[in-house]
Amino acid sequence: MSPLFSRLSITAVISLSACASASLSTTQKPAAPRQLTASQGHRPTAVRTFADLIVAPAIAAQPNIECVLTESASGLRLGIPLSPATKTLPELPGDLAARLDAAPNPARVLSRWGRLGADTRGPVLVSLTRVPMRATQGPAVAVFATARGAYVRAVQGDFASIPTTPFPLDALGPTLSRLRRATLTVFLTAEADLPVATLADVLRSVPAESAVALCVTLPANTVLPEQAPPAEPSAGYCETLPDPDEGETEADLPVATLQAGLAPMQELARNCMHSSEASSPGRVVLALRIADGHVRDACLVEDDLQVAVLTTCLVESAKSMHFEQVAEGTFIDVHLPLRLDPIDDPAPTLICVVP
Repeated sequence: MSPLFSRLSITAVISLSACASASLSTTQKPAAPRQLTASQGHRPTAVRTFADLIVAPAIAAQPNIECVLTESASGLRLGIPLSPATKTLPELPGDLAARLDAAPNPARVLSRWGRLGADTRGPVLVSLTRVPMRATQGPAVAVFATARGAYVRAVQGDFASIPTTPFPLDALGPTLSRLRRATLTVFLTAEADLPVATLADVLRSVPAESAVALCVTLPANTVLPEQAPPAEPSAGYCETLPDPDEGETEADLPVATLQAGLAPMQELARNCMHSSEASSPGRVVLALRIADGHVRDACLVEDDLQVAVLTTCLVESAKSMHFEQVAEGTFIDVHLPLRLDPIDDPAPTLICVVP
């Protein structure tokens, strides 16, 4: 290892987080549906039930604006595509109320950010739409809209006052407001035949600023697999860089020049975090060998996250950087620490009205 490698560390701290949902207010009325301009080329077909809703193609309200539902003269449709992990959906239960009456246990949720909830006896939901990562770190409940009314089950957090029996759907808003402490995330699902107009009314009753995700309920007695242990380090990892090529000599560049040359890695790392959907923050250290005008060798010597897709992306992205200042026949070895935080977009608007 060269002296430069051991003493040079170009720090690049990357913060990729956005704001999470704001706190709810028990005195705050639900937000009015957002008025938007209709997108070009979309003419939705009739969607009458919850089962229809989740299999019909989503209708974007407007570019760069995410809405759980879009409402127009043609009816109601999903406003955002379903999660890529839910391309194959289970058959929706028609007996959801009976299942909940028989087992008043807390629920579990499978989401982009991992599993929420620990009770193995209650219902299991799969999140179809996303919520911000920070919204999954506080109190959360599952809401089941049925023909008999609304059922609420804890997912995470201590809710001593949660009702165990169904209550009228139009009482959901006040019930959730009483449960709220700081923030509250709502995972909402419904029976297959619940009218989509009723589902929209349920969404409108949720207290303003809540983070809400639409979900489906997995079949009764679903057994989730054990959490996989962390993968053993493989491709993309190293203890040290390989020996330089024969005849190569070590160059020296001013630190400011190296920092400028490595600056693109911030945006590259941001893109890697987004594409890998890594759900936890962490620190990695890239070992780079700059030679022949580009990053010739790259590997991770430290990695808190252990996400294979992210590792591959970071290594390949690093190799795309160019350094014209490094002359042919010379090299520079660098350690590049990166602080990586998941990209946490704001929660989608619940209902958008398209004229």
